[in-house]
Amino acid sequence: RTYGEYEKSFANNFEIISKRGVGVFIPGIWKVPVMARIIQAIAENVIAPIIPGLCHEKVYLLRKKV
Repeated sequence: RTYGEYEKSFANNFEIISKRGVGVFIPGIWKVPVMARIIQAIAENVIAPIIPGLCHEKVYLLRKKV
């Protein structure tokens, strides 16, 4: 499913409070874990909000509809 399809299915029972893209894929970055931790954090906090299509995961904060 696409993110849009998931969001439509959530809408039946939940209100989406917020959503955030995570998991920016940077090839080969984890060959040097010390640097990867820093670069990955920067990519997810700076680049991902600007270009959310780079993320391969999304995290949702949902509220159950009453």
